[in-house]
Amino acid sequence: MAQRLTDIARKGLWHGVTSQSSYRPTPSLLRRTGLLTVLCCSAIVMLSQNLSACPFCAPQLTFWRQIEDSQGAVAAQWVKSVPPDENGIDSGSTTFKVRTVLRAGKLPVKVDDELTLRYYMEGTPQDLFFVTAHQTGEVTFAWDRAERVSATLVNYIKARPTDEAPVKERMNYFLAHLEHPEETIAIDAYSEFAAVRYDDVAAIAKDLPREKLLQWITDTNPETAPVARKAFYGMLLGLCGTKEDAAAMEQMFSSADGGGIIGRAGIVSGYLLLTGTEGLDKVEQQLILSKDETRADPFAAVEAIRFMWTYGNGRIPSKRLIQSMRLMLDNPGMAEFAVTDLTRWDDFALGEKLFAYYDREGYDNEQMQTAIIRYYLTIGQLNEADYPAVDRPAIVRCRQMIEVLKKRDPVLFDKAERYLRPAFRPASKPE
Repeated sequence: MAQRLTDIARKGLWHGVTSQSSYRPTPSLLRRTGLLTVLCCSAIVMLSQNLSACPFCAPQLTFWRQIEDSQGAVAAQWVKSVPPDENGIDSGSTTFKVRTVLRAGKLPVKVDDELTLRYYMEGTPQDLFFVTAHQTGEVTFAWDRAERVSATLVNYIKARPTDEAPVKERMNYFLAHLEHPEETIAIDAYSEFAAVRYDDVAAIAKDLPREKLLQWITDTNPETAPVARKAFYGMLLGLCGTKEDAAAMEQMFSSADGGGIIGRAGIVSGYLLLTGTEGLDKVEQQLILSKDETRADPFAAVEAIRFMWTYGNGRIPSKRLIQSMRLMLDNPGMAEFAVTDLTRWDDFALGEKLFAYYDREGYDNEQMQTAIIRYYLTIGQLNEADYPAVDRPAIVRCRQMIEVLKKRDPVLFDKAERYLRPAFRPASKPE
């Protein structure tokens, strides 16, 4: 199981995914989503998305984005449907009557127009459907598959502030709909934050519903807990929480089940925003160094350390974050990820000891060895004149190690060098 988690996490870290998807998971699926999804999503957010985007937000296509990407969108009432014929030649049809035009675009459509789609959908006259259209020719259009919605959802879409509205106005609208009784609206409001800059979210800290956030992340009822959104809520609580909230968060991630392991990385990140270096000491003891497998969670710790490096604004000194990430080198399942991050963070001191891991048992696999080669390649290509005198010998030493590795493992070296991506170039250190 541990190896499977490592393999899945590695795919997210090394390959990335597109920032948006047209796939819309159902509420029941989101509730059933397990650690694997969160692990991949957190890696994607931290490494594949624009770093200015809000972390711990799922890159899911919202209703508004679907409307913006279409040539027309309507809310339509079911009128009638004709089932497919027995021979399967005719797929049937469904007729709708337009009740609300959400976007006209180039499409000539108005309220009370009827539209017929060439597939069968059961329904009643009380049912509403969300339908978008795309352009198929210079003056021709086609309707996409209809999605059943509620009148409440249609009103939510209509009332959404436009993208031209101040970002604070838009975020406060989404905040008001987090954990809406209609799960589809709650998911959509949460997904809207994926396109919002973290700094903009931090700027509305005083508007965040602190007590509700604590309630949501501590909810362990499988029927009501916002499983897929706990990480995001944990981060938000870190922006507005109190010492008492920090204590509750520590109790959550220190417990045997991690407060419900899904969302743990966001809860730990929020905890570190509230507690700084003192909190990091406890995270190391509980999640990295603990021998209790029911409590240890190096994946969550890694994501929280990455979060603080990128978004912590100096709350924890960069040297202290590097020190914490180095602890992962003692875990063969996490070492590859640690080397990748420490490479991006200009950890010049790593070079002297890293070579010893190349053939060490548990580390002598292609992924880890590739990460080691990429460390030396990345640091070795730097111009030492651009760095303090204390770091220059390490850069020169990396160049020497490049020559050693090139002779020692020429095939893997060539592969690592050929596919070296910009993601492995050192990232700017936090102030």
